[in-house]
Amino acid sequence: MDLEPKVQWRRVVLIIGVLSVLGMWGMAMAGNPLLFVSQGSAFSTPEVLVLWVVLGVANILFFLSFYGSKPDIFLLLVPIGVMINSVGSAAMAAFGLPFYMDTVGSMLVGIVGGPALGALTAGLTSMMWGVYSPDVLPHVMAAIFATLIVSVAAKGKHLTTLERVMGTGAVAGLVAAGVSWLTVLMVLNGGSAIGAFSLMRFFELLHFSEPVALLLQSFISDPIDKTFSLIVAALAVRFGPEAIRKIFTARENELVLDLILRRPCELDVEDAPAPSAPRRTGSAAAGKPMAASKSSPKLSSSKPGPAMRAPATPKPRLRTQPPEGKHRK
Repeated sequence: MDLEPKVQWRRVVLIIGVLSVLGMWGMAMAGNPLLFVSQGSAFSTPEVLVLWVVLGVANILFFLSFYGSKPDIFLLLVPIGVMINSVGSAAMAAFGLPFYMDTVGSMLVGIVGGPALGALTAGLTSMMWGVYSPDVLPHVMAAIFATLIVSVAAKGKHLTTLERVMGTGAVAGLVAAGVSWLTVLMVLNGGSAIGAFSLMRFFELLHFSEPVALLLQSFISDPIDKTFSLIVAALAVRFGPEAIRKIFTARENELVLDLILRRPCELDVEDAPAPSAPRRTGSAAAGKPMAASKSSPKLSSSKPGPAMRAPATPKPRLRTQPPEGKHRK
């Protein structure tokens, strides 16, 4: 299989998939809100079933946009991302917090595998949840938009510092907040998650109208949620196990992964070779000390002056015995 990406047609297929999800969201906006809040399954009514099928077609387009651009083993990231999304969402619901954490896995897959694989993860997550909770289906638009923003930022090497990660997460959260606000207001008739609904009720107790209370809740919960979700995903990429990192590293995404929470200058310093020791020749290279040459002058290290010292004049020896032929008295 050829792993060289055909960038042009892959982008076209990805855009068609996004437009399909956008069309599904528009159909939900124009439909009856009671179709989502009163049904227990996506197959209960033909209208909801059509939305579920359109989302499935969009997921097929996301798959086609990705397939062949990277090794097939990258497809294992999709079920991992769906599982992370499910665990994060269940944890927020259990604690009753006004956050979602349902895009951590999608962002993680989008950073590692690219925009198409990230959108596929977000779409399959909503499609799976939508079987038993049809009210989740219209929210897929916000999840896919947030995932695409993060994926494009990672591909453009804009996640090199914590500040940039937080900024990208905030932008993704603001976009998701606008989409979620319209979705809850016009499609779900004000219905929302437990924690988010509690925060909305708090603003209503402050005498805000329901649309304004929902607007405040969306633009508080979503930016914070998407920022922390991206921080978790970036930390997982940066400090995850090296063995798993090698499995999902290819020529196409190696530089992208290396620049997550790391500047290019830091990468250059880590890749720079260690300074070499001075070259030794002769007997020093063999491990023997170099003997001083007899003809070399002796350096004086204690007294200033010329480096060369004149040889000392030998003193005359004193005669201690009498010459031969003479006797002591």
